Amino acid sequence: MKDANTISSICKDLILGDIANAKKQLLTEWPFEPSLNEPKRDTIPQWQQVELFLRDNFTCRYCGKHTIFIGTLRAVNALLPNDFPYHPHWKWNDTHPAFWELTASCDHLKPVARGGTNNIDNLVTACYKCNSIKTNWTLEELRWELHEPTNDSWDGLVGIFLQIMEQSKIQEKSLKSWYNLLKK
Repeated sequence: MKDANTISSICKDLILGDIANAKKQLLTEWPFEPSLNEPKRDTIPQWQQVELFLRDNFTCRYCGKHTIFIGTLRAVNALLPNDFPYHPHWKWNDTHPAFWELTASCDHLKPVARGGTNNIDNLVTACYKCNSIKTNWTLEELRWELHEPTNDSWDGLVGIFLQIMEQSKIQEKSLKSWYNLLKK
């Protein structure tokens, strides 16, 4: 079984100078299998993201928390940039913590690095924080459970986003793209 005891046993063999047994144990119990061809990650189209978020009622399927549509948070940032900062690469010191805690994101149940696809059946809504923690792990490896979406009518503040965009003069290309998609 892969755990701290495995590494402890290997270390004991190393201390005793039994390199061969340590290596055998490692290769048998916890081999490293590098991915020679890292799969190309296709961007999940905006329409598919919206479909997923609506299917899951903007609920993180890992922690159960309500999430918020990225466009809404970005619109708040556009109107209050100094008080609600956002960095395009999510730099921790330059991004308000609400983005990490509340942003709805698409996560792959079976990670792309492990052969997962962008098929809607392999995608779930996750808060950005849970998505960042999960990375390439499986639910079993993390001992996480997949929660059902809430039964409420939470819309991730999409309606608020549409109102803000209609009442403001935000011209940011990505926000206008989201707006145009959602208006259809």
